Amino acid sequence: MNHRADPEREVREFHEFIEAWLAGRADRDEYDRAEAVLPDDFEIVSPSGERRDGEKIRADLRAGHGAAGDSDPAFEIRVTDLRTRVEREECRLVTYDEWQRRDGDWEGRTSSALFRPADDAPNGVEWVHLHETWLPEDADAPA
Repeated sequence: MNHRADPEREVREFHEFIEAWLAGRADRDEYDRAEAVLPDDFEIVSPSGERRDGEKIRADLRAGHGAAGDSDPAFEIRVTDLRTRVEREECRLVTYDEWQRRDGDWEGRTSSALFRPADDAPNGVEWVHLHETWLPEDADAPA
């Protein structure tokens, strides 16, 4: 991978963007952040098993601007247990837990994300594949 590729930083920063976007704190012109890192061939498998490609997830994200903030001003996303699992020249696999707080309750999912180099992306990588699975209800939520 190129010398500036940093998928762990990408995970943290992209989730900060998603939180701000869904809460309505990000300006609409900041949406380019999603365009830069979610290519058309990106695929996400949600905890329910639904598959969405880059075009669909970008459209869903664009439409969701402010949606969480409208219903819950304290909406929050936290990333924990972030680590690189596999590092190759052509790709990196990272795992992390994502926690979302809505209406005061935390809900968690564990994720595996595959990245590839992308010189024009903010952290030198773009998302290729993301697979999310619900964490058990008794998992340790952020404090």
